[in-house]
Amino acid sequence: MKSTMPATSRKAAPSRSSASASPVDDSAAAPSQFASAAMVERLDDLFSTLRSRKISMSTYQAILKLSIAARTERNSLPLSHLADKIGITTTAITTVADGLEKMGLAKRRQDPNDRRSILISLTPKGAAFADKFSMEVCG
Repeated sequence: MKSTMPATSRKAAPSRSSASASPVDDSAAAPSQFASAAMVERLDDLFSTLRSRKISMSTYQAILKLSIAARTERNSLPLSHLADKIGITTTAITTVADGLEKMGLAKRRQDPNDRRSILISLTPKGAAFADKFSMEVCG
């Protein structure tokens, strides 16, 4: 049985000839490889520190965002806004907030302007922790 569909033509991808390829300068790659290696090492240190303190990445991000909020005119953030900022669900942010409160690093309160909204802010202990932890991680 003959196919009624027209044959499609495919163009071959142009091949790169070695003559047209630009030469690679190894000396230029060395600093970026060093920077990448240094960055990976810093991230390994961060993850190791987080694991040793039993802090999840979401909790770490929440502490950072709340620390930034404490340094602005917005001393606290709505839980739903914090969840959006760090890319987690409202259910997950509740768990993060529970942990922060249990550690004494944050406190929740009802928004006086919107009874449906819960605000969260760092405690003085949480702000000191954020500063100390940032110094440990960032050097």
